Amino acid sequence: MDKKVPYYVREIRKGQDAAEMENDLAVPRIMIAGVKCKGAVERISLGLLALWREKDRSAVGFSAGPSYQQLQALQLASGTSAYTLDSWFHDQSTLSYILTHYTEGHRLALIEASTEYFDTCTPLMPSWSEGEGRETPRGSMADLARMTQTPVILVVDARDFTFTDLAYLKGLLDFREGEVIAGFILAGLPQSRLAETKRQIEAELWLPVLGYMAPELMDDDIPSLTDLVPEVYSEVITKKVERLARELNQTLEISKILALANQAPKLDSDLPQDLFRAQRLLGFENRRYRLGLAADEAFCYYYKENIDLLTEMGAEIVRFSPLRDPVLPPDLDGLYFGTGKLLDYLAEASRNQTMLTHIKRLTDRGVPVMAEGTGAVYLAKAFVSDSGREWPLAGVLPTVASLSGEPKEKYYATMTARRDDLLAEHNMHIPCLLNNRFAFSPDGASYRTAVRGKGYVMEGFSTPTIWASQAKIHFYAQPMAAARFTQACLRYYSARTGNGEPLQGWR
Repeated sequence: MDKKVPYYVREIRKGQDAAEMENDLAVPRIMIAGVKCKGAVERISLGLLALWREKDRSAVGFSAGPSYQQLQALQLASGTSAYTLDSWFHDQSTLSYILTHYTEGHRLALIEASTEYFDTCTPLMPSWSEGEGRETPRGSMADLARMTQTPVILVVDARDFTFTDLAYLKGLLDFREGEVIAGFILAGLPQSRLAETKRQIEAELWLPVLGYMAPELMDDDIPSLTDLVPEVYSEVITKKVERLARELNQTLEISKILALANQAPKLDSDLPQDLFRAQRLLGFENRRYRLGLAADEAFCYYYKENIDLLTEMGAEIVRFSPLRDPVLPPDLDGLYFGTGKLLDYLAEASRNQTMLTHIKRLTDRGVPVMAEGTGAVYLAKAFVSDSGREWPLAGVLPTVASLSGEPKEKYYATMTARRDDLLAEHNMHIPCLLNNRFAFSPDGASYRTAVRGKGYVMEGFSTPTIWASQAKIHFYAQPMAAARFTQACLRYYSARTGNGEPLQGWR
C-alpha cells in the first residue's frame, strides 16, 4: 500500500482543486454484531478477516467501542493494522473520515462489534425510553452502525433456537427506527437444522440468513491479550484464526456477505473541521520531534489512531521498554505512557531504578509527558498493594497509587479542564473512557469529569508539561489536545537544540 499523504496536505490540495475533488468515497464495509454471543462475534470476525487475507481481498479490521484490547487479534487475523470506531468519542463526520482514511488502499472494512448491540458504557438513562424521540444509546453498536450507515450482520446464538426467538429478533429489528440490520449468521446451529431454521427466519423477518457457525467452534475460546504473554498470544491467535477461516469458508455465504458490504452507501471523506483547526494551530509546518513511546508488556494498550495523529503532526516515534531498557533513548522531546498490564510487572518496573531515575530527571527538566490508565500509576511515587507492600515508581506525580477496592466498571465521561495545562486550555472538554480501578493519595483534581447519570468526579494530574489520568482518551475526539501536546514537545525540542530548526529527514 502506498504511503498516505498527511491529512493536512490533502486539505490544502482540496482548497486548491475544490471544483475537481469528489468528497464522497465508496467504502465497502460490514459490521458483525450480536446479542449475548460476544465470543461468536469475535470468532466470526477474526475468521472472515483471515479468510479474506488468504484470498487477497485486503480487508482492514475495526474494533467498535472501547475494546482496544481486541486490536492485536484483529491485526493478526487481517495481516494489517487495526483501528477503533466509537460513536461516543466521535461525531458522524469524524467517523466517516476515520473509515475512509484507514480503509484507503484496502478493498473492504470489517467492524467487529462484540459488545451487546444496544448497550453502552453509560448508566441506564430514562430519556432513552421516554417521549416520541426515543434515543439509541450513544456509544452503542447500534448507534455506530447508523452513524456510519454500515450494514449489520447480526450473529444469533442458535444452539437452542425456538419459534419464540423469532419474536425476540423481530423486537430487535423494530426496537428503534432506522435500524440497519441486514442479515443473520446462526452460531452453534447443527447443519441438520439449518434449512428449516433459515426458512423460518427468512419467512418471518424478510432478511437473509448468510450461513452458520458449527457448534464445535462455539467452545473454541479466543484468549485475551491480558491472558497470555505477547509471543504466545500471537502464536495461539494465528492458529485459531487459520482454523476459523477454513471452517467458515465452508459454512458462510461469503459472496453474499461481500455483496452486502459493497452495497454500503458512500461516505464523506472531508477532513473534520476540528482536526483542521488543530493542525492550523501548528502552522502546517514540517517540523519533527522525538517522542518516546513506552512499549512492552506493561504498556501495550494504545489507540493506534492516537499514535498516527501525533506522527502526522510531527512526532518521530521512538519506542522503549520501561521494564527492560536501562535508560531512555537519547534526545527525546516528549514521553507517552499508555495503559496495559503494569500490575503484573510491578516487580520488574520497580527494580529498574536507572530507568525510573532517568524519567524523573527528564521530567524535572520540563520534557512534556502524557500518561493514561496504568501509565499514570507508573508516574506515581509508589504503588501500595492490598497487603501493604510498597513498590517504588517514577515519582513524577506527588501521589501514591493503590487499588480502589470498587467495582472495575468502565464509563464514558467528559473531562473539563479546570485550568490551562499540557493538553487543554481552561474549560476545554475532552471525551474519555473512565474507570475507578485505582485510588491516588492525594487525589488528582485537574479535571471536573462528568459521567452521565452518575454526576461528577474530580480526576487527573496536570501541569503545563505533565498530563496523567486513569482515563483513556482518543485524540480524534479532541484533536486540539494532540496539537497542544505537539506544540509543547516542539518547544522542548527548540530549547534542547538551541536553534528551533526542524529535525532533518522529513518525508
